[in-house]
Amino acid sequence: MPFELSTFLRSAGPCSGSGRDRRGWRKASAVLACLALTFGCDADTVQVGAGGSGGAPGRGDGALDGMLEDRSGGTAGGRAEGGSSDAADEDDGAAGASSDVAGERSSDVTSDIEPEDAQDEARDATEEPGDPPRDAGDEDVAFDAAADAFADGAVDVRPDVPRDGGPIVVGPPFWRSARFAVFGDYGMASTDEARVSNLVHSWSPDFIVTTGDNDYTGHPDGIDGVIGRYYSDFIGNYWGAYGPGSRTTRFWPSPGNHDWDSANLRAYTDYFTLPGNERYYDINLGLVHLFALDSDTREPDGTTVDSVQARWLQSRLAQSTSCFNIVYFHHPAYSSGPHGSSIDMRWPFEQWGADVVLAGHDHIYERFQVGQIPYFTVGLGGAAPYPFVTTLPETRAQYNTDFGALLVTAHRRGIRFEFIDANGTLVDSLFSRKRCR
Repeated sequence: MPFELSTFLRSAGPCSGSGRDRRGWRKASAVLACLALTFGCDADTVQVGAGGSGGAPGRGDGALDGMLEDRSGGTAGGRAEGGSSDAADEDDGAAGASSDVAGERSSDVTSDIEPEDAQDEARDATEEPGDPPRDAGDEDVAFDAAADAFADGAVDVRPDVPRDGGPIVVGPPFWRSARFAVFGDYGMASTDEARVSNLVHSWSPDFIVTTGDNDYTGHPDGIDGVIGRYYSDFIGNYWGAYGPGSRTTRFWPSPGNHDWDSANLRAYTDYFTLPGNERYYDINLGLVHLFALDSDTREPDGTTVDSVQARWLQSRLAQSTSCFNIVYFHHPAYSSGPHGSSIDMRWPFEQWGADVVLAGHDHIYERFQVGQIPYFTVGLGGAAPYPFVTTLPETRAQYNTDFGALLVTAHRRGIRFEFIDANGTLVDSLFSRKRCR
């Protein structure tokens, strides 16, 4: 490679260590995408197909009348200290689960790790010589807990300005292990959203998955003020007012009913650069494969098991070669919260090849066992918690005392789910064993 070209790549391209020259990257992104193919850059341009076109108007999802303030019902009991990914795997009745929740685990879910598995897990969590480099992303950003005041002096872009399109760039695939955060119902620009953001950043996750309601409408700072303010360093192709963004896409959202309420999902699709039609899509990250769905009834490709969207998911799951297939969307198929279960979303996910199903909508944390795989409701990202109104037979853990997020650690011996509250306390933990090729 001539000296001039290598210097250009180091200074302006996603292969460089900093990648912070925003002006150079904007002008040269298309050129770099081609150069990456020629000169072996780790970045990759993702092209994933998904059916459908722009959103169509339709019936909205019924929201709760007024803000639910009763936070006493269904509160979890005592919580265990901890929360690190190398802690001992929790039993199904982990600390933090409601004491009146009964039920047996299925045979493929275990909290016991054999000595050799523990050694393998520790080894998998450490990068070995010759492994593909992991995208560390930009440095973590410290957030002020009072960021919800809208008076911190930040200069925001005009609300909901369509972003300049660009390539979706991801880092090298994760082959040995992957750590990611899951949360939903967060786009409030509140102190509690800032607390959850601080928690998530303390984990230094490889990427983030959201379970919808990324943008609650009516905030003066617009969509960038409720998302980019807290998570811009994970967002690829970022053009907002809160820093340079991420060199690669590490923020993988799914839409919720409040996202649809904002310009009929236009603010969401203009803000994020996502695969396919941007409403539902999949992305292969090596060890894990993400499948984001649109569970809102305004989805033009439908939300029932015989819909165009469902047939797309069944086909894409059948083609997946990843060890863990992660399916997520907003409206939960099972929920003990006031919104309740979305029966239309009870697709045969396990039969089609999913390893876990994640949702939000009800502002609670709840874990279920459905067949042989776990389902989670993770809706405590920043909006006020809801009370529990019942306990379903599939329920294994419930929590609504504080905000928090789910930390997921996948490696070649299994996958661990840990719900941790905004104070850093481990609330619930589950380990599912699976040996990956």
